[in-house]
Amino acid sequence: MLREIKKLLSYDKEGGWAVLSKGSFVFVNGHSSSVLPTFNEYDAWKEYVPSKGFDMACSDYHNNLRPDARPCCRFEFSSTVGRIPDTMKCPECLRNMEKYMAFLCCHDESTINALI
Repeated sequence: MLREIKKLLSYDKEGGWAVLSKGSFVFVNGHSSSVLPTFNEYDAWKEYVPSKGFDMACSDYHNNLRPDARPCCRFEFSSTVGRIPDTMKCPECLRNMEKYMAFLCCHDESTINALI
């Protein structure tokens, strides 16, 4: 569950996201750049719905999309939050993420305060 939450947090900086579930079973947790093509390309996977069910057919197609449809996962830590982790696993592919430092200007005091 924590991994799924980390995915959503990483997608938040890159635009939209979607979570699709059947009851408590989450079958798609993805960025809009991969979820929207999944539904736009429904004709490519609809033949599997009768045998697998909608949830599994959708999940399988979404999980096998080309890698360029999936944006980078990124987390931003404010220097005021305290300790920043030395390493972090990607919630999407489980590889170690690269660590960067960034500068940020949002031109709006309320936006900056919301990020801190």
